[in-house]
Amino acid sequence: MIHALRHGDTNKRGQLMDGADPKAFQSMSKGVAERFLQTVVVLDDGAYMRPTEAPPAVVEPDENVAIPEEPEEGEGAPANPAATPINALDAQTLITGFAKLGLVCAVLGPHLDEDGFEATVRASRRADIVILDWQLGDHGERAKDIIQKIINDDAAEGGRVRMIVVYTASLDLETARSAVARDITGFEAIGRPGGVLALGTRQSRILFISKGKTSEIGGRIEEEQLPTRLVEEFVEITKGLLSNVSLGSIAAIRKETHRMLARFHRGLDAAFLTHRMLLVSPEDAEAYAVDLVTAEFIATLQGKRIGSVYADRDAIQAALNEIHGNGEEFRIMVAKNAAANAKTVSVENLMKLVDSGPAGLEDIPDIPSGKSQQDKLHQRLYLVLSSDLEKGMAAHHEFARVSAHARERALVGMDYRARLDLGSIVRSGEEYLVCIQPTCDTLRLQGATQFLFAVLTKSEEEFDVVVQDERRVENRLKLNSKSSEVRAVAFEPDGATATVLSSPRNEEGAFTCVAGQGYVWLCDLKASFAQRFVHRIATDLSRIGLEEFEWQRRHAPRSQ
Repeated sequence: MIHALRHGDTNKRGQLMDGADPKAFQSMSKGVAERFLQTVVVLDDGAYMRPTEAPPAVVEPDENVAIPEEPEEGEGAPANPAATPINALDAQTLITGFAKLGLVCAVLGPHLDEDGFEATVRASRRADIVILDWQLGDHGERAKDIIQKIINDDAAEGGRVRMIVVYTASLDLETARSAVARDITGFEAIGRPGGVLALGTRQSRILFISKGKTSEIGGRIEEEQLPTRLVEEFVEITKGLLSNVSLGSIAAIRKETHRMLARFHRGLDAAFLTHRMLLVSPEDAEAYAVDLVTAEFIATLQGKRIGSVYADRDAIQAALNEIHGNGEEFRIMVAKNAAANAKTVSVENLMKLVDSGPAGLEDIPDIPSGKSQQDKLHQRLYLVLSSDLEKGMAAHHEFARVSAHARERALVGMDYRARLDLGSIVRSGEEYLVCIQPTCDTLRLQGATQFLFAVLTKSEEEFDVVVQDERRVENRLKLNSKSSEVRAVAFEPDGATATVLSSPRNEEGAFTCVAGQGYVWLCDLKASFAQRFVHRIATDLSRIGLEEFEWQRRHAPRSQ
């Protein structure tokens, strides 16, 4: 989500663009969320389906057919839903409500034995939205266990966007929220409109909502209105420029899934086998198969022009208008780290930078805009969407990691074992290294093999990558491209994969060399970043030492 500094109503400098709709970004975000969301799982032992309507005409009884006995009191679906127990759930209304929004809703009666519990949790983990009653035959213990299991499993797998809803007849929502908060970490108590309570992180939310007739107070929402409200709550978790691009991309891939399955049909297996059997290294066909599917994904997203829909100029302006409409302002520092003297800018003036880049500074009053100031603009933008310098810097560090890293330690499962490859960044003691071994020389290893590493040094001013270590401390690292600093370390391959693997993350997540020294895996760079590092080192290697006339050398043109 996008955050900025809140200000008073009297400040008019950040006024909306003329004719702008402050709710345009909300509508855009809700639309993409509805296209993304697909599945809802409901766990409630009080769920019932409404009885079917009586037939339009009287039917003569068949004497050969046994007449079923009337259910005893309390059995079957309530004949009068208005008189149902307070903890009952109108499953039919809820299912229909989600169906109108394009979501498939499954209502499960939670099984109380161990196998049933695991099956219930397994189904819940795969759902986009999980709804469960607080009282599943007890006083909340089983609901807490399910919530804790889902949250812990998410954390073990690197985290994910998650929305869980406790939908209960208990009027004391705060007691339920406090009970859940004691068992999970990282969640903060937050309030939501209409008396709804919640626990939240940046990417997850647990809502506490009362069953019953919808009320503006007390957090009560009836089944008919619950689906729309939950979609709106999901939007509050995911709303943002990049998150909308992500949701739109995943929704587009989901929509094209069956077309892609039809494209890669089993009839192509013969040609694929031919390809493998003709290769000198047949194992290369495995990566080729994945590359084919990946290329199809990319072609699909390019064809849908997702970025042009959710991250173009209009989307950015709509996002800025909404932020300002919520009583927040945008600031640009006049110099590096000069947070105290930052200048407030309007949406209109901020859009000048969006449209023209650094040159747009010339059209913004009270902001230094000379050539040198334009060249240093990257040092002055940390407060545009952040309330303080530290948060703004952290956002830029995270985006740097997203841009450069294919995988990183904090986002993989606890049992993940990294493979030492071109672009792997490791730490040994206080030293950071990046592997520059060609990928083809990291596969099919027959014995101890020397791997090449370049040194990365900490540097606050000039740096190439931002790397988070195993303690989640951010480090700005600069490549030492001197070929004389490249070093070789020998590793034994794993017998099953013929590659060098780290220990699982939940042990240490380190590669151990032949000499016994550990190298903690931190991340893998994307191929293009890793290749750029190799190119810079190769450039240093290819320098030509030439004895020449000094006067002539000094007049020679220099590369830029």
